[in-house]
Amino acid sequence: MYKHLFKALLSLSLLAPPLLCGNMANTIKCRAAAFFPCSDRMRDIYSQTIPTYEVEATFGVKDTVQAWANVGWLYKHGRSENLKSATSINMRSVSCGLSLVGCVNECLRIYLGAGYSMTCAQIKNTFYTSNTHCKYKERKYISGVVVKSGVLYDINCMLCSEAFLDYLYLPSKFHTRVSLGGLRLGIGLGYKY
Repeated sequence: MYKHLFKALLSLSLLAPPLLCGNMANTIKCRAAAFFPCSDRMRDIYSQTIPTYEVEATFGVKDTVQAWANVGWLYKHGRSENLKSATSINMRSVSCGLSLVGCVNECLRIYLGAGYSMTCAQIKNTFYTSNTHCKYKERKYISGVVVKSGVLYDINCMLCSEAFLDYLYLPSKFHTRVSLGGLRLGIGLGYKY
């Protein structure tokens, strides 16, 4: 299901005809989202939804094109599948790309975009046996793709709000091959400059 959604969002972001917006303001946004992992294994260990936080900057390139860059963070505790031992995942990402922006009216804009994402994922596991306490930590740097879509609403000349749906594709291999990607559904608040 997620593969089909990814392909649909990517196709729309590349083919959608945007409406002219004129000069777009540069923004800095704080974003919070619910992350829905696409991997059954990740959902079983950590949760169906994981909170994520981002800071994003956007820059107008042309009337309908925006460049964007963001940094994000996700952290969650869980229990391993077999031993039910404590585990945690910590993901820090840096992403950048381009979005096509269309204006619905003078205050409301929609966007579709795609970009590159570099993520540092760290998994910590703690195992207990009858007489030992073992900690295991593994860190991977993973390249991936992010497809973004959303609605921006200009609150006034300095502030804007946002609702968004992003898809993050992050293939990785720790002990087994597992995708660390998934859907992000969230909101944001931005300052225009």
